[in-house]
Amino acid sequence: MSEPLSRENSEHALVEQLVTLLIRSLRLHRDQASSGEAATLAAQAWAALRNPYPQLAERLNGTLHYLTNVRFSEEKFEEETETPAGRTLPILDVRDAPPAQRHEQILGHFAALQPGEAFIIVNDHDPKPLYYQLQAEQPGKATWEYLESGPVVWRVRLGRAT
Repeated sequence: MSEPLSRENSEHALVEQLVTLLIRSLRLHRDQASSGEAATLAAQAWAALRNPYPQLAERLNGTLHYLTNVRFSEEKFEEETETPAGRTLPILDVRDAPPAQRHEQILGHFAALQPGEAFIIVNDHDPKPLYYQLQAEQPGKATWEYLESGPVVWRVRLGRAT
């Protein structure tokens, strides 16, 4: 005979079940309507779960990648540090980081920015899921500019709005 679930375990099991249902619903929504709407909802759920349930939030991060049709590239080449305007910015190349750690690494760098500061993300796939996460967690506080859009590498200038 199994022991009854504690309240905490019971609550976690319920949240896990709800996340599973949400992911299934979002995938159906993407197939039948707008992938942008589905990605926005997934990012909002990720933001809500990020601290209390990080493993479940990571499942939603994977769903965000699915919803935005992210494709990975394995090729690499040398980085440049200048923007088209000739300004030098720090570069955060996350291509060698484990995929599960990339968003947290980028969000950590973003958190350290002062208003008006920016850095360049270099990635092996379109970081659009991260864009949705930033909009869900910190609406209007980030600037986002694609400098290069694949197919091998993506570069995004990510800044803190003034």
